[in-house]
Formats: sequence, structure tokens, C-alpha cells
Amino acid sequence: MLTGWYQTLFMLLAILPFYVTDTYFHHRYDPQRPSGKSGRSWLIVGVSLVISAFLLLQPIFWPGLSWYTSAAWGLAIQIIGVMSLLAAAALNLWARINLGEFYVQRSEVQENHRLINTGPYAYVRHPLFTAYFLIIIGVFLTNPAWHTLLVLIGGYFYITNLARKDEAVLRQELPEYEAYMATTPRFLPSLHG
Repeated sequence: MLTGWYQTLFMLLAILPFYVTDTYFHHRYDPQRPSGKSGRSWLIVGVSLVISAFLLLQPIFWPGLSWYTSAAWGLAIQIIGVMSLLAAAALNLWARINLGEFYVQRSEVQENHRLINTGPYAYVRHPLFTAYFLIIIGVFLTNPAWHTLLVLIGGYFYITNLARKDEAVLRQELPEYEAYMATTPRFLPSLHG
């Protein structure tokens, strides 16, 4: 397994593009929002930055917290983790491009909101949440440790809860969302076509 700076660089492959994409789209669309409010939740941003900073610094300053094996399968798991991180960054960008001005970091429907069912939204209802799952899975696989396992487990429950809240709001505000829910899986594309 690669350790230290390598683990940090692996995680930066996805974490940095996430923040750059997020900042770009907020900068682009926030001025156009009819409410005049930002779509950004500073609580979510702050908590994410603190967690990300710890996850990025831990392999360098506290490497003993990570699990390690010298077996070849350890490196193979890290490579799968890097692939997950890259897929997360790509899916995040693809979803954000398709969602455009309707992206917010909380459950809300904007004025003139419409159902987005193009791009990754044609395959899953919550591709951004799928991207978040991929990033926390990738972080765990590139830097296996108790704390990254806890982030993975906590992230699963947090993201699943957010998806339920989003669906409740969207079902109430967008009449066509109920039919969309019936035909489009929540996080993973259907293998049945």
C-alpha cells in the first residue's frame, strides 16, 4: 500500500475537483437566483471542509491511524479507491452541468423549478448523492482506517436522510416527480434497462 503523501494526493483527486466545481456553479448561478439567496449552506461547507482537512492531513501527520498491509491486494484496493474518487469527480461535474441553476445544498424548490431528467438524472434520481457515496467509498479504500470507516457509515445515513428530505419536497412541489420516482432508481442505475 502507498501511504502518507500518496494517500493525500489520491484523496485530493476528488476532493479538490468537488470544491472547484461547487464554487464555480455557485458563483455562476447564485446571482441569477430569484430569491437573491445563495444556494450554498455554509454549515455543510464548514463541516465538509473540517472533515476534508482532517482526512487530507491525517496520512501525513498521523499515519499510524491508517490500516496498512504490504500485500499486493492492499495496493489493488487503493487503485479501486482512486478509480472511485475519479468517478465521483466526473459524476459530480456531469450532474451539476445538468442540474444547472437548480442546485442547492438544502432541500428546496426554486421559482420556475422543473424536473431534471437528463444526463445522469435519466438513470438515477440523486446522481450527486451517488457521487458523494463514491467519494467516501474512495476515501475509505485509499486510506483504510477506523475514522474513514466511520465517515463511510455516517455518510451513508446522512446522505440517505437527505435524499428522503429532497424527495418529500420535490414530490410536494413538482407533480411529475412521483412518476419519475416510480421509474428511476434512487442511487444506482437499474441493471434491467
